[in-house]
Amino acid sequence: MRQDFQLMKALADVMHVAPKARMDKLDVFNKRLQSHADVMAVFNDWEMKLGKNFVEVNGRQLAPEEIVVRILCGQPLNYSFPFYNI
Repeated sequence: MRQDFQLMKALADVMHVAPKARMDKLDVFNKRLQSHADVMAVFNDWEMKLGKNFVEVNGRQLAPEEIVVRILCGQPLNYSFPFYNI
């Protein structure tokens, strides 16, 4: 599957959705569920209700981490070294 570029690109287009587009799709899905009597009957059997709006949650933001680069053994770091002799 990884070797099929077209399939992987199509999968990425479906999986990597912008937050606004994701919310719009979830809203359409929620409205579609609420419009079917069969679905609502199942929810009523379980004594559950679907909300009409999204739940808003305040998240915390972490401070950015500081990245420290050292010089080892008096030589500058060579980040491409692991890719030699491939």
